[in-house]
Parts: sequence; C-alpha cells; structure tokens
Amino acid sequence: MNLSIETSTYTPENFYGKKDCTANEIVVLQSGKVVKGQLVKKDASGKIIPDDGVDVTTLYGIMAEDVDATTADKVGVCYINGSFQDSALTYPAGKTLEDYKDVFRTLGFEII
Repeated sequence: MNLSIETSTYTPENFYGKKDCTANEIVVLQSGKVVKGQLVKKDASGKIIPDDGVDVTTLYGIMAEDVDATTADKVGVCYINGSFQDSALTYPAGKTLEDYKDVFRTLGFEII
C-alpha cells in the first residue's frame, strides 16, 4: 500500500463583513458580464445592469456571484443588504466608498 500525504494552501475569501446578508434572485440583462462584488442597479424593465455611477442613488445591490449575460438574460443572485469588505467591491470607474456612503446606509449595507 502506497500512502502519500498531499498538502495545499487555502486562502479564505475576504468578502463578507460582520453581519448577515440578505440576497434576492435577480435577472441580469443581456449586456455582458457582472462579477461578484460589483455594484448594480435596475433598468427600466427591472433587470439588473452594472451601476454606472452617474446617479449613485439608483444603486440596487451588490452581486453575490459572477453572471455571464453576454448572449441572453441570465438569473443570478444579488445582495440587497449586509456587511461587506470595501476591498471586495467593484465600483464604477472614478467612484469610491465615499460616493456611496449615504446610499449604502439607506439600503442597509455596512461596508468595512
């Protein structure tokens, strides 16, 4: 009998903060990819699109998973409140936590 021990390294994901999260099933509009941690909003039809940062008050949530909607609308999961690490979030170009601080508070997000 030939026994061997395999070793590996596990690096935990630094995504969640200190309190529970609430997630909703959503539909991502056929328009490309959204990634876990990306800030998103709803379009006029109620489907999810990447937040462009033009009006931060339209923020809907934070993506809980990667969704590839390049060829068709796709179902995914989006956090609508909870606690997250700022470093794990993907903001629109030129935007930071400071730009979203008030809307995060209103929606029930805690960003640490």
